[in-house]
Amino acid sequence: MQPYYRDELATIYHADSTELAFLPAASIDLTVTSPPYNLDVSYNGYHDDVPYARYQEWVATWARALLRVSTVGGRACINVPLDTNKGGKRAVYADYVAAFVRAGWQYQTTIVWNEQNISRRTAWGS
Repeated sequence: MQPYYRDELATIYHADSTELAFLPAASIDLTVTSPPYNLDVSYNGYHDDVPYARYQEWVATWARALLRVSTVGGRACINVPLDTNKGGKRAVYADYVAAFVRAGWQYQTTIVWNEQNISRRTAWGS
């Protein structure tokens, strides 16, 4: 897998988080991602509408894959909704935290991005 971007300070990959065999163990300091939310959104052929239990299995799979490639003290910043009503009320964020903790991640903190407080006139904070 070739990097999407690379310079002397950072390397960025655009890859499937469940297929990280190309990366050596303990080689990533920071992962930033906004995964599919399982809300039936089109992602170039990816079917983003699976039973919630299967979706959570997928989250657990890539939480483990990310842990393998992360350095000790490495961080994963995951942009997900707090909750959703699709298919019943679900605490998506809480389920993500639980999956990552079960995979071996140490919980650090939560940052809530309240889009209602963002001015639509600028891109500051994007």
